[in-house]
Amino acid sequence: MLKIKQKHITIIKQIILEYLPLLLMLMMYYLIIARHYFSGQYLPSGDTYKHWALNFIAFYSLHNFNELPWWDPTTLNGYPIYYQLISGWACFLNPVYLFSIFLFKILNLFFDVNINQYIFFHITMIVNSILLILIYLCSKEMIRNKIIVYFPAFLFIFSYFQLLNMHDYYCIDNMIMPLFYLYTLIKYSKNRNITNLLCLFIALLLLISSFNMVVATTSWYWTTIVSILIVIFNKKILIDTIFIIRNLSKTKNGCIGIASAFIMFLLSLITTYSAVYFNKGNYIRYRGGIVTNNIESPFANSSIPIEYNEIWSQLFNWIPFSDVRDNIIQYSWHGHDYRYIGIFTLILTFLGIFVCIRNRLAMTLLFTYVICNIFLLYTERNLFYQYFIDSFAVIKNIRNMSTLYARGGASILLIFFMAIVFDKISRIKRIKEIKYIRFSNFILNCLIVAGSFIIFQVFNEGSKVRHSFMHIGFYLIFFSILTKALITHKNKKTKQKIILLLFLLTFIDLTISTSYQVKRVDQSNRNISYVLYDYNAAIAIPDDTKLKPVNPGDALMFPERYVGSFHHSGIPDIGKKDWLILLTNSCGQQLLQNWDIKRNQMISYPAFKFFTNGYYKSFNDLDNINYISVCNSITNSYPKFFLHDQNLVSSINKAPRPLDIKYRINNFTFTEVEIELDSVEDGFVMFLDNNDRFWNAYVNEKETEIYTANYTYKAVKFFSGKNIIRWKYDPYIVKYLFLLHYLAIILMIIFFKYKLKPNRAHIA
Repeated sequence: MLKIKQKHITIIKQIILEYLPLLLMLMMYYLIIARHYFSGQYLPSGDTYKHWALNFIAFYSLHNFNELPWWDPTTLNGYPIYYQLISGWACFLNPVYLFSIFLFKILNLFFDVNINQYIFFHITMIVNSILLILIYLCSKEMIRNKIIVYFPAFLFIFSYFQLLNMHDYYCIDNMIMPLFYLYTLIKYSKNRNITNLLCLFIALLLLISSFNMVVATTSWYWTTIVSILIVIFNKKILIDTIFIIRNLSKTKNGCIGIASAFIMFLLSLITTYSAVYFNKGNYIRYRGGIVTNNIESPFANSSIPIEYNEIWSQLFNWIPFSDVRDNIIQYSWHGHDYRYIGIFTLILTFLGIFVCIRNRLAMTLLFTYVICNIFLLYTERNLFYQYFIDSFAVIKNIRNMSTLYARGGASILLIFFMAIVFDKISRIKRIKEIKYIRFSNFILNCLIVAGSFIIFQVFNEGSKVRHSFMHIGFYLIFFSILTKALITHKNKKTKQKIILLLFLLTFIDLTISTSYQVKRVDQSNRNISYVLYDYNAAIAIPDDTKLKPVNPGDALMFPERYVGSFHHSGIPDIGKKDWLILLTNSCGQQLLQNWDIKRNQMISYPAFKFFTNGYYKSFNDLDNINYISVCNSITNSYPKFFLHDQNLVSSINKAPRPLDIKYRINNFTFTEVEIELDSVEDGFVMFLDNNDRFWNAYVNEKETEIYTANYTYKAVKFFSGKNIIRWKYDPYIVKYLFLLHYLAIILMIIFFKYKLKPNRAHIA
């Protein structure tokens, strides 16, 4: 018993020592960057600003109502926010968010957790902790040196990824599942057995079920390409995989496992597509102009030209200097520039072309980076991208498609490649190889000197560009001298000291780079280092609202009375198609009775109107709503209450007129609304909130039919006397699919462990 305990203690100590450097990196990251988030000195901006509000609504609902906000009633008269929470900006039902949600609920049992502070904690400490572990696990499969194995995590946590995190943190957030897939893929390619095959398969299922808009735009290219290249460079992987599956098929349990795996793969595809399926043609991103019924995709069709001037930032991962950008690159939008990963890594990349030419994994990583960030971007007129933009409506929605790929894993693959090179040159012993690398290093120094001379001649004395390039040249020569020393020295301890010195200098290099980024100050508010998205101070929470779902109360992070997931200055850019059809037609605007068109905000919510009956209008008239004849029939109608069921209107022997009914709101959450009223006659209540297939209504606890009113709202019948009317939103199919998906994975792991006996299907 004591031996077992001692063994466990030893294992725990080894694990602590192994992961202690990662913990130290995370602590340094907090001190250098993350703490400024919590103090309000660094603030999210750009698209992150909108995504921030989406996260706030999600955690607010979890905090107050113990459920995710499947519907958001706070903007554009309501829309199915679960689409954005699953298939749009994030996937709140993937393992990472589920863990974060669980932690959030646990903390709330003991503390009154500030939602904004927790979101900061999530995007900085939780996300980066998981990413550091995954990057380290990948490194362990590639690198032998016990110090250099931490190099990729070191570069990641102190490099431009964290600068990008200030602007587009959701891109960092969505790299976790692709990286987990990459880890299992590399592990299986090195050791092809049934256990590693199962891990790879589960990672693939989790990746597919976590597949959202951001994963699609940041990771699907590099995950696909790296998978293909690994197989191309080692064709035995396919043969061995077939051998494992054939061995499994020889047993009854094996056949059950194979069939179950196929069903689970289909289930994961159905799960990830479910939110898109139920909203296709009904939920669009609005880019201005007239919206019509001809739009059939989840996003509005719009021809978005490829922005040539943005793609040139992709190759400048080593240039942190603003004067280089302003005078040489002339990059028009500075949201994603300064993609800096350390000058030392430039030397490693150059040497790696010569050192790792026979290393299949290294070449796979390098080729993937080249294909994603060079070939696809710099081919003539970007024809590859243009084809996708012209052919697929979903891709047309991605305004900066040509700049998205380096945000994901492609640059991390480059970091892995450089670490492999670093590891390789630290272990070179053969004299021929040493001479070869020294010669390559000599060529690099010659190029640096020649480049410095050219820059010295081209740019005038005192030029900022000249100063910056000379600075880069000096560091390149200094790092190349240390690299030469690392290759030349035979003493192992001396090599380790040089490696640690290179780590230290790279750290200094990266933190200097960070300072160039974070010193940019908004002219309107010099107390803020990284500014918010522009907003209109007139945006406010409606005064007659019982629920105020987004009210952080911190003017540094949001306008004081900020509300709604997409309430910001400018036009509303996302919502239900039928509602947007009304908004973009002058006649239809008359039906949006609680929407302020000038200020682009809702006047009140929840809002209800009561009528004896409605006028009949064919729902097909929505296609022709801008015509004068139809518009006149709407303008001249009083009251403006239209139903689209002719039999329903005919069956009620009453002329349409408004009812003056006082009501009380008993409950109002993101997914449930309950009102109580007393009426002297039967009638209809129109809830000025968009209709959707997953809404159910109950009158006095009896389920009743929901009728579409005014082309987009929902209405129910009530009776004279006291009525309690309740609306409940529940996209149960989507929720049950995710539940079934995770349950199937758990059952498969249990079945694998106790029935398949993996040791019998092993390949060395």
